[in-house]
Amino acid sequence: MSASEQIVRACQKHQPDFARNAPSSRSGVPKLSEPLPPRTPTSAPPFAQATAFGPWLAYEQRPATLSRAAACSPSVEPCLTESLPMSSALPRSVERLIEAFARLPGIGPKTASRLTYHLLRTGEGESRELAKALVAVREGTVFCSRCFNITSKESDPCEICEDPGREAGVLCVVEEPLDVLAIERTRNYAGRYHVLHGAISPVEGIGPDDLRIRELLARVDAEEIKELIVATNPTLEGEATAMYLKEAVHNPELRMTRLARGLPAGGDLEYADARTLSEALEGRREV
Repeated sequence: MSASEQIVRACQKHQPDFARNAPSSRSGVPKLSEPLPPRTPTSAPPFAQATAFGPWLAYEQRPATLSRAAACSPSVEPCLTESLPMSSALPRSVERLIEAFARLPGIGPKTASRLTYHLLRTGEGESRELAKALVAVREGTVFCSRCFNITSKESDPCEICEDPGREAGVLCVVEEPLDVLAIERTRNYAGRYHVLHGAISPVEGIGPDDLRIRELLARVDAEEIKELIVATNPTLEGEATAMYLKEAVHNPELRMTRLARGLPAGGDLEYADARTLSEALEGRREV
């Protein structure tokens, strides 16, 4: 007997009796008008108990032989389509780790579960290294007291602010520390930075006082800034922040510029939207 036949026979053996003997219509779907006997508890198939994560596999292998219509029938308690509480199938420590991963941006419940199971399957050393890295990033990093970029506790102000080879008169304003890394990768900018840690968003309740705008204005007055590059994102929030900075900076000798926008390198005109083409035409330059 093949392995697949053994699995099928094991599933049939552990099916509830009422699922095998339930009356059905021509389409094979149990009739909702005919009451079904109460469900009797059954154990998981042998191949489900033999795995390393038997409880979770057994939960997935719960009796599902009834159709969707019959499973949701009031005669069957509880409804098989309702998901069981997480705590009934998972230890509390595993549940806490899934919830912690799910709170991270861009990670949903399924991804959080996969990350948790990956750490459970891997060696103990990888989990400990991850825990040490999380503790170290919280205890060993701070925001730069001048530009508010991420830096280590041992180097405050950060290396960019203390670099004498940087242009002290050029300041680039960005929303997040990751934007600093993106501009640095171009290797085409030699000035300094100021990180706002967000953008003005009335919908989310974020105003100018919630950002590092006050510190930016103080730097403009204290330092000999000749050009202020506003490198906020080309979104509604980024445009609102740029307009606010333009009104807040009262220095006629200061040059304020905005990052150019237009066609991407290697793109085709026929695939560009009207707004992108309009901004590319406005930002055209001599050849």
